[in-house]
Amino acid sequence: MVGLNTEIINTGKYNEITIIKAQGYIDSTTAPEIKKIIEELIEAIRYKIIIDLEGIEYISITGWDVFFFKLKEIRSLGGEIVTSNMIKDIQNIFDLMELPLIIKSFSSVKNAVAYLYGEKVEEKKEKNADINASKTEQDVKEDVIILPGEVDSSETADDKPAHAPTQQKIFDITNAEVLPMLPKNEENKS
Repeated sequence: MVGLNTEIINTGKYNEITIIKAQGYIDSTTAPEIKKIIEELIEAIRYKIIIDLEGIEYISITGWDVFFFKLKEIRSLGGEIVTSNMIKDIQNIFDLMELPLIIKSFSSVKNAVAYLYGEKVEEKKEKNADINASKTEQDVKEDVIILPGEVDSSETADDKPAHAPTQQKIFDITNAEVLPMLPKNEENKS
């Protein structure tokens, strides 16, 4: 895996939108490159920035931070930083960290450009749709981690032997939903 390669592309009716096309990974060793590019764009009065992540394989916490370090300043100047083309693994982490509350992300550069022009962009949320569509019922059951102690609602009473311990879901990968781990009365038993 290479470090980070970037290409700067100007686009838009008056070339007022800058696309930072990135390839490789963004972590503490490569994030300063993106930071420097953003600082140079601000100095050049280029406040509409799309970071195209199509070629990015990994982003660390430090990498995410670099997208936000000048965001407030850019927004105060009437600009915006958005991302586009995240691969599914990176998009899942982006969503899990609730970063869409801070920075907009789009499935394509075209949608990101439309958004920067003030157009309403309808992005389909297919986060788990394509994953779940290809899964069988057994695959979905295997994605659920069960702990002893509570009932797994996917089983009926007829399916369980009378002596079987009850079970509790703690993490459902298909919905990326964290559920309570243990009832309070069982926390101290471990």
